[in-house]
Amino acid sequence: MTTMVWTYLFYLTICVAITIWVAKTLHRYGVAFVTSGHEASAELINAHAHLLIVGYYLLSIGAISFALRYGGKADDATTAIEVLSTKVGGIVLGIGALHFAMMTVFAKMRRAIERRPREVPYAVDAEVRS
Repeated sequence: MTTMVWTYLFYLTICVAITIWVAKTLHRYGVAFVTSGHEASAELINAHAHLLIVGYYLLSIGAISFALRYGGKADDATTAIEVLSTKVGGIVLGIGALHFAMMTVFAKMRRAIERRPREVPYAVDAEVRS
């Protein structure tokens, strides 16, 4: 295999691994951030978060695939490392921007939930009326 093929393989491996790690982190802690103290709507929040993560995967994998073609050509190991770092750096910047966008969405979801009045269980409601 040529040096460029190895560069592509390393690029895809690194970028997909970073994408998966960020998506799992966003889902795990994003849902916990939004649902803390609001377990009644946890199922809906979890579903919404899952849909956001699917969109994140689609955007990230699309950008990784699209960027594969662009950049310099590697004929030796030094050039391959330079090309790889440029490609991975660009994708990491893009994934970082998506991460902050997702955090903004999670923060808006949390604020919307906090503005909603909490449901009072029927037994407690009946005691208050007595």
